[in-house]
Amino acid sequence: MKAIGPGYEREVIILLNDDDDKATLWTSSATYYRRMIKRGFTPIEDGERHALFEFPKKSVKLPRFGKSKRGFGSRRVVDGGTNSSTK
Repeated sequence: MKAIGPGYEREVIILLNDDDDKATLWTSSATYYRRMIKRGFTPIEDGERHALFEFPKKSVKLPRFGKSKRGFGSRRVVDGGTNSSTK
């Protein structure tokens, strides 16, 4: 696979389904292609300008967007932009 074209056209798409135990990654980026090869994954489809990988869903680590340590709504802002505890 060769990454041909401008950078904004070199995309990576990760597909996760609830019914499948496998995830698929479609890429036209040489960087992600090399990363997948270095991690031991082999492409199931290797075209001239893209590659398709299939791997266990357990390998995907998504970021968690949780609450802060203080919790949501722990600091209220009142009129005038001051903290409610200072009034």
